[in-house]
Amino acid sequence: MIVEILNNSAREILRRIQLARLSLSAKIFPPEIMPCEEWVVQTLNSLEDETQRITSYLALNLSDKILEQTWYNELVTINYEIEVLESYFIHPLYRMSEEDRLALMVIEWLHKSHNQTISKQFILSNGNFSIAPSSNSPTLYWLPVTCQFSLLYMSLFFHEFGHLLFLNHKEEMEVLIREFQDKLAEHLSPSISQSDEKYQSYVDKAADIVETWREWMEELFCDAVGLLIGGKAYLLAFSNFIRLGGLKEFFIAEKYLSKRSHPVSLLRIKFLIERANEIGLGNETEVLENEWKKLATTLSVNEDYFGFFEDRFKNDIASLIDDMITEANPITFNDISLQPIKNIPDKNFIQIINEAWDKYLSTPEEFNVWEKGIIKKIVAK
Repeated sequence: MIVEILNNSAREILRRIQLARLSLSAKIFPPEIMPCEEWVVQTLNSLEDETQRITSYLALNLSDKILEQTWYNELVTINYEIEVLESYFIHPLYRMSEEDRLALMVIEWLHKSHNQTISKQFILSNGNFSIAPSSNSPTLYWLPVTCQFSLLYMSLFFHEFGHLLFLNHKEEMEVLIREFQDKLAEHLSPSISQSDEKYQSYVDKAADIVETWREWMEELFCDAVGLLIGGKAYLLAFSNFIRLGGLKEFFIAEKYLSKRSHPVSLLRIKFLIERANEIGLGNETEVLENEWKKLATTLSVNEDYFGFFEDRFKNDIASLIDDMITEANPITFNDISLQPIKNIPDKNFIQIINEAWDKYLSTPEEFNVWEKGIIKKIVAK
């Protein structure tokens, strides 16, 4: 009986593999994601081989409970891998359309601009800007549907790319962050040891703050990567994209700060402004700082991070970000000439996106027509 169940399950897995192949066979993929499509096909072939191997063993009717448990567990693993493959890679490939071409070209350009990612496969799907970096499979990027049709927010990929750089240097990054956490723990260490309940509560909160900063440091590092690559364009895109997120971008209640994956956006803006000033973007930061101050005043925000951030942490945080940037070594907008666009011979996306923001801010009434023309040139490849 169990052999029949396992055979039926294996047959269903093989059928799903064939359907997955069929879903991809009728589509013509742009060159940017052909490496990902090839990886998916190879993975499907491998899963098919594993399933057929199990089927051949089942045909022997060995009536061995241990072997039957092993084959069942192997089929469970294969089924799970197919589910992951469908959600993360086959679905994005199946939904691929011509409108994705601009974003695909930006990501390809970004990957090829860095030695450590030059041959890394990737794919794109719809959703809020985010990334699923992986050492063993293609990197999946998400972007909102409405952002596919414009240059303005493409620089937000530069932040997501920072997570891939972090993964590529994970061991070194974790060492640097642990060193910072040790310093943070020293900042938060009470001067006098006590045994009462209030003291223990303080100690527990200090440990919570130290742990929370592990995720926050990766996000601040990725903000810095986005700024270094995109320059003014990233600064503007980041601010414009999140500032209408509501009160939560300016203030988070204390109970929700613990283990939160991202620092409060107002704090991220403060670190971006300081770093932007250091790299010569003072004109842009002055406008940005005034805008966020006016919004905070309008919302009656009392800036408070409840001990999760204090000014005395700032130098150690900035120093750590510097060290992480040195380790990852991303390209910077200063590495590439920001001359006016002519015929876009080399698809310099830093140049293109920065000029798009210049046009958008200086002559907004002409921007849509100008942008459509530029995008048409870019994708005509």
